[in-house]
Amino acid sequence: MSERITATTKYAKLTELLRERIKSGEYAPGLPLPTQRTLMDRHRLSFSTVKRALDEIIREGLVYPVQGKGIFVVDPQKMTTDRKLVFNLFGEDPEWMTDMPTGWVAGLLSAQHELDFLMEVTPRGSASTVEQRLLDGTETADGTVFLCLAGRMPLVRTMEKVAHPYVALDVPSLRTGVNCVIIDHEAGAHEVVTHLITRGHRSIACIGGRTGEGEAWAWSTAKLAGYRRAMREAGLEVRPEDVIQCDDWNIGDDSSCAERIVKEYILPRRGEVTAAFISIERLAWAMLEQLSEIGMSIPGDIAVAGFNDQCGPEDGKRRLTTIRVPMAEAAREGVRMLVAQIEGRERFPQQKVLHGDLIVRESSGG
Repeated sequence: MSERITATTKYAKLTELLRERIKSGEYAPGLPLPTQRTLMDRHRLSFSTVKRALDEIIREGLVYPVQGKGIFVVDPQKMTTDRKLVFNLFGEDPEWMTDMPTGWVAGLLSAQHELDFLMEVTPRGSASTVEQRLLDGTETADGTVFLCLAGRMPLVRTMEKVAHPYVALDVPSLRTGVNCVIIDHEAGAHEVVTHLITRGHRSIACIGGRTGEGEAWAWSTAKLAGYRRAMREAGLEVRPEDVIQCDDWNIGDDSSCAERIVKEYILPRRGEVTAAFISIERLAWAMLEQLSEIGMSIPGDIAVAGFNDQCGPEDGKRRLTTIRVPMAEAAREGVRMLVAQIEGRERFPQQKVLHGDLIVRESSGG
């Protein structure tokens, strides 16, 4: 039977409908939801609308994905409560949770069901607040998983001092003496730039954030290193004007930033620069729009590649060649490592290196 959803906020309506059916027991704990295709047909909705609704209830912890099997309703009765792990967002605003890419949440939820424990996903205050709780003995979590090391090395050393198990996720390169899941951003950038080179491009711009020493710039620095290595291995010159670092601009305003890059760097070198590796993916989507608006053909006039593939406008994802960062896999691996620490099965430090996958799409001629 067709159940037509006609409200303008179709995704919100579907999200609320799924919530209601989970809470009423119509979608029973421990069992899979209808497939994405079934939901699309049943409610006459697009792929992107259904995916957005499913991502929302995954973030809320109502369901969790199982690779190759579907999305299952959480069954609280099957979860133990004697172990409390925290995924700490290190902020004060609980709304931050809604901005976190679904891949991280999906991996955390899958891991907690695989390993049978409850995980709290929460801001829990700043890094300094958590550090103080650890020092005065009031921290109640048995272990902590958190994203990135930028600005958090003092907290890491305190965790080690008081023997509090922890794992840092999405560390972009090898980091001596830290429990972490490393996502090799340099290797990913090398792969996507090599792909552009194999498509015949010889003048390739690298557009990204600021680079330099320290954890805050580690992602951009690693991606730039991968770009330079790919160009060097192909015998191609990297000129100063080929590397555009836009972190001093208002990088949060992607449209304005893209407009400035096109005006100041791309148009003056039109016909010379034939491809661009844009290491900040939301900026890459904005660049696709800006280039199309001024009549440049993609990939005819210029090929474009990004880095991430986890969130953003669905039409942009379909078009953009990119490196898919294994967020869910990294989150699952981080939780497994944390549990192994708590149970005394692993020695310090624990490190796991993961690699992204090249996804070739229209923007590079795929």
